[in-house]
Amino acid sequence: MYPALVCLHIAESKRKEAKILQLPVVKFTCYSMSFLIFLLLICISSWEASVRVSKHRTFLKSFTPNATNRYKECRQSKQFNKLLGKDFPLRDGSPSLTDLLLTFWIIGMVSQECNQLYQTGLDEHISLYNIMDFLLLSAYIAALTLRFLLMIKFNLAVEVLKEKYADPCTMIKSVYWLNTDRSLWDPWDPRNVSEGLFAFANIMSFYRLLYFLPAFEVLGPLQISLRRMLKDIAKFALLFMLIIFAFLVGMHNLYWYFGERAPPPRTATNPAYEPRAVKSFNDLTSTLHTIFWALFGRGEYKAVELNDYTLSTDRFGYIIYGTYHIICVTILINMLIAMMTRSFTRTAVRVMLNSSRFNLSET
Repeated sequence: MYPALVCLHIAESKRKEAKILQLPVVKFTCYSMSFLIFLLLICISSWEASVRVSKHRTFLKSFTPNATNRYKECRQSKQFNKLLGKDFPLRDGSPSLTDLLLTFWIIGMVSQECNQLYQTGLDEHISLYNIMDFLLLSAYIAALTLRFLLMIKFNLAVEVLKEKYADPCTMIKSVYWLNTDRSLWDPWDPRNVSEGLFAFANIMSFYRLLYFLPAFEVLGPLQISLRRMLKDIAKFALLFMLIIFAFLVGMHNLYWYFGERAPPPRTATNPAYEPRAVKSFNDLTSTLHTIFWALFGRGEYKAVELNDYTLSTDRFGYIIYGTYHIICVTILINMLIAMMTRSFTRTAVRVMLNSSRFNLSET
């Protein structure tokens, strides 16, 4: 019913039947149902992704003898990756029905955002939820574009294998776009990037349900409290970043040397192994991981130990790492919890006051 009314509204917006969609209640209900169907399609797409990789859909079973013979010739080349084997599972060569429906839905959502931007103007259009919609749609567009690009690459690779006089190097590159074994993929393969963007967009989509919470009496105040708590977290994030960066540089300067040299030599009583401090602070990335997860209680106090190095470095490490826990974990985290509690209490009090005033006006 809803798609028919939309088409009627686009074709003849002045008709009585088409004006039904202009009612606020109808618009809200239709938009809510459309978005819920969109979320259902996301769930179906996630389920299909784990099902579509099949051991039965392999190269030798899916292609003609001409293409398989060309592949056998390609395997004789020294440049060919022998790990691929005589047969391998295939990537997707065509979009599923769910992919097409998601594409149509996203096109509709983009056109809706453009229409809102045209009617309200840029200054009025900028808000938290509209920025979220922009990021969400950008991630979906990029993810689906990469997904369709891979399907084009797949079909072009098939055509290369069918050619009689194809260059061996070109054939080797083409086989890459056929294989779905991820252990042989490039780390930044378009499929990996597409799935990362799609996962990010899925989280944003379900988070977008918060937009509908004010319509419910019980959940509405919780949504307001959550928004205020996020503002508190944003304020504290700047302070956290400053302190984390300070300890990041300090701990890395303290331990960088031990990550550059080999561990102490083995002895009968002392088998060589990498000290914990080297694993935790040998480079900026490891240091950032260690101090970040320490905020959530996932760190360990022995992370600063150097084992067989008889130096005072680990003593300084204990002092600095302990100071970090006192400042960030004990003080700042509890301050943040107190601020979030205050925001929730203020929201609850205002809801109670507004409710009592409304009941008083009725009497």
